[in-house]
Amino acid sequence: MTTARSSTKAPAKPTTATAPSVDLQQSWEGPVPKDIPELKGASVVVRYEVRPDDGTVWATLQQVVGPDGKVMPDFWRLPLDYRPKRETLGNGRKLVLKDRTIAGLQTWLVKQGLTTPEDITD
Repeated sequence: MTTARSSTKAPAKPTTATAPSVDLQQSWEGPVPKDIPELKGASVVVRYEVRPDDGTVWATLQQVVGPDGKVMPDFWRLPLDYRPKRETLGNGRKLVLKDRTIAGLQTWLVKQGLTTPEDITD
């Protein structure tokens, strides 16, 4: 009596490439809502991320830092629009970086005036 063995290979593990990203703290721009006076003098920490699959750049709010330097708890409950948004060129087309590495993202941030080379650390 013979038994047939099936030779099945384990499925390949999907590669989870981490997207190159840079977190930048920027001062609060725009008017302060009257019902949230603690935003006066606050700053926001924004993560700029380049997606490795298509090279698009995305900006996502990470935290809001109050004027006292403390992270505001429950900042995600603020009645403001902070959904992740895709960065665009001046003509409204999505921004696609050719260099999808951290160096390419840092170079783009410097060219956009969002940071200086001295501010970027590894």
